[in-house]
Amino acid sequence: RDVAPSRGLGDVYKRQILCIQNIRRYGIMLRQNKSALDEEIASALYKWRMAAAYYESAKDGDLMEYAIYELEAAKRRYTYLLRLKRNGA
Repeated sequence: RDVAPSRGLGDVYKRQILCIQNIRRYGIMLRQNKSALDEEIASALYKWRMAAAYYESAKDGDLMEYAIYELEAAKRRYTYLLRLKRNGA
């Protein structure tokens, strides 16, 4: 059985702290009075950050490809929504 070597508990804890911080930021943003587009933008940003965290934790080659795909998709969705807001949609 092929098992990737562990990166150590330090990296695991750092990823967990990053995820918790992102969830807290996302929750604070949603509690404020925002429009539907602003909420979509906040959600897209959260998903982009989570995709980045997943990319950092991916070890297998196939998982790396998936992580890159998810990261790019999340980034493009976020930039698209920002463009919509900037253009007054």
